[in-house]
Amino acid sequence: MTNILGRLTMSKLQAIQMPRGGVAWSGVILRDGKPYFTVENRGDGGCNFYVPVSRDNYREVRDEIEGIERTATAETGMQFEALDAITSLMEDGDTAAQHIASVKAEAEGG
Repeated sequence: MTNILGRLTMSKLQAIQMPRGGVAWSGVILRDGKPYFTVENRGDGGCNFYVPVSRDNYREVRDEIEGIERTATAETGMQFEALDAITSLMEDGDTAAQHIASVKAEAEGG
């Protein structure tokens, strides 16, 4: 896959079981092998949070993350939080593109 999702890899994934049963987790998303943004989920049923690693081009990366979300939506058919669904399946070393089929199947009811 040549789009951006094939260039994003999870690293430094950490997870912890929360007292109310959720799982909080965080990781660093690499773009072409370099730290690009962090992702975290607080384990409370809410959405993921994405924060650019570099403050030098913070706004540019924020805009790119929005574009990545649009790409994830187009690739999976999910209307909301497609990037959240993909990143929640990623393990260390996985690319985002590896999980498109799983998320798409879920979006289609399978």
